[in-house]
Amino acid sequence: MPDKKQVKELMVPVEDYPRVYDTDTLQDCIKTLKKSIEVGKGYRSLLVFSKTRKVAGEEELVGILTVRDILNAIKRNTMLYSEKELYSMSWALFFRHEPLKIVVSNKAGD
Repeated sequence: MPDKKQVKELMVPVEDYPRVYDTDTLQDCIKTLKKSIEVGKGYRSLLVFSKTRKVAGEEELVGILTVRDILNAIKRNTMLYSEKELYSMSWALFFRHEPLKIVVSNKAGD
């Protein structure tokens, strides 16, 4: 029978997670995630802090942004309309740099 481990032995400490601010753009968030991959961490989520809201003098943690949240935001912002029909974007768009530039320049919460 395997040893029982405590959660603290399995968790990622808050200090190790990449962080962004609620005023950052989606592009900033993607760059931060990319940096975490480059240094070997490879996290799939970001801690989101507020520069204006404080708790005991520290920046307040206001949320968590995941890779899925980022992909959903990009998908929402790249929907195509043709008269009365709505077309979802193609996954091929994720592999082309230029069309995504406008989409990821939006604020993270948009």
